[in-house]
Amino acid sequence: MEKLNNKMKTIIILLFISSFSLLLSFWGDYNGNVLNIIIAYAIPILFWGGMILAYVMLYQFNKQRIKNAEAEKPLNNNSERTHNRIMRPTRFMPGALRIISNKYATIFDFLSLIFLILVIVLSFIPNVNQVIVIVCLSVLVFSLQMHCLLNGVNFTYILLKRR
Repeated sequence: MEKLNNKMKTIIILLFISSFSLLLSFWGDYNGNVLNIIIAYAIPILFWGGMILAYVMLYQFNKQRIKNAEAEKPLNNNSERTHNRIMRPTRFMPGALRIISNKYATIFDFLSLIFLILVIVLSFIPNVNQVIVIVCLSVLVFSLQMHCLLNGVNFTYILLKRR
């Protein structure tokens, strides 16, 4: 169980790096000096690399969760497997569609809503400082990823195993 907790923390850190790599866009410039060019090329690598690596780890986490749940209580048929609380604690509902499923997810559910509204409002205001928009966009991306992750089956499995 501790191994799964550490893997979930690593996934969250990778999603954080991916989301907040957008903040590097202040210093990245493909036509600037060497440092600006390196930062400009690092932004998409950090963003997409962190996201892809996090979701590959989440896929492995999911396989390990299923293997652990089956080892704890072998299930005889598909009906038992489908209705098992540990195997599918979210009842086949994806994390992106679930809201307010636990106290951690509730925080990011509300942050996602607040920053979505903020980004939409700021996009219609002329002469708004771009720093504010990029920061809000970074927080929005991270909040949406955490909303999906914390409402999802894998995090719910961790919460159920702690009880």
